[in-house]
Parts: sequence; C-alpha cells; structure tokens
Amino acid sequence: MKEPGGDDNFIKLVIQAQQGDQTSMSQLAHLARPKLEEYLIRLTLDRNLTEDIAQETFLAMIKYLNKLEEPEKFWGWLKKI
Repeated sequence: MKEPGGDDNFIKLVIQAQQGDQTSMSQLAHLARPKLEEYLIRLTLDRNLTEDIAQETFLAMIKYLNKLEEPEKFWGWLKKI
C-alpha cells in the first residue's frame, strides 16, 4: 500500500483542504485513516487506544492543517501531531 502524501493528486487534496474545502478535508481523513491506524496499532497494540488516538489526531489535523508548509510531507507531519 502506498503511503498517503506521495503523489500529485494527494498533494492537491492536501492543498485544497488547507484552503478550507470541507470535501477535500473529509477525503483526506478518509484516505489517511487506514494508514494512520496501521501505524498506531503497531505502536499501541491496543485497538481501542488506536481509535482514540486516531480521532484526536484527525481533530488536530483539522485544526492545524493550515500550518503545514510542505503538503508533500503530510504523512510525516500527521504522525507527529
């Protein structure tokens, strides 16, 4: 599975979400969620905790996405927040 953040269409989606497009924000979360949960389950080994952390991460993503200066680095940024 290709990581989110690697192709031009995904980068355009990030930029559109940064500009306030709610549909793009929703699509971004939908596309990133499986990869984020895969990453978190390896860290936590706990499905419930993974879901809680993922939810908090997406709330932070919505709040701070406009601060991401390099959309092509979305995945690394998402893992840090």
